[in-house]
Amino acid sequence: MLDLDQCRIRDETMLELGVRLEDRGDESVWKLEDPAVLRREQQAKQQDAAEQKLKKLLSAHSKKQAVSLHDLQCWQCDHYQ
Repeated sequence: MLDLDQCRIRDETMLELGVRLEDRGDESVWKLEDPAVLRREQQAKQQDAAEQKLKKLLSAHSKKQAVSLHDLQCWQCDHYQ
């Protein structure tokens, strides 16, 4: 099992060096990529995760209180700028 430093090397340092790591079962495949492409992909993944978390929170909240679509759009605009 990876510790926090190993995860940081894998998820941050290797990305900045332009190394894509793909897990395939018990092994990993290393591929050289443009670091800018990898950063964009990582940012897209983080944004997708944040949106999924927001949807989950809003779903739980909407059961307690109605939330207007306008409020959600305003929050997203402020959050991602």
